[in-house]
Amino acid sequence: MKPTELRKATDAERQQMEAALLAAVVECGVASTDDAHARFELPEDVQPKTWGTITGALQAKTLLCRIGEIKTRRKIANRRRIGVYVAADAEDVRRYLAGLLASLTRRRQETQKTLFTEVEG
Repeated sequence: MKPTELRKATDAERQQMEAALLAAVVECGVASTDDAHARFELPEDVQPKTWGTITGALQAKTLLCRIGEIKTRRKIANRRRIGVYVAADAEDVRRYLAGLLASLTRRRQETQKTLFTEVEG
């Protein structure tokens, strides 16, 4: 797929990406976007540079701190350098992650209700 054909991530996808990265940081103490990729597979038609906007946004919210960089383990990314992150404040990250997961759960329940209503109707 050509880069010009790629779309922006939806709000739900962005929330899932944030949740994947934050969950990796909470679980491991330190994480990169490779760890987030292992938890959430970005759809092929979504711009992969979205990961950079996610890490930037989480740093701007003072949830994550970049502590270095490594070469990606993902073959498709050609061993380019990616950031390594830790929680700025572990409790703040846990609270934010809990809110994200609750929002994603509500969104999923609303979608299921809508689908069920459409099937019934």
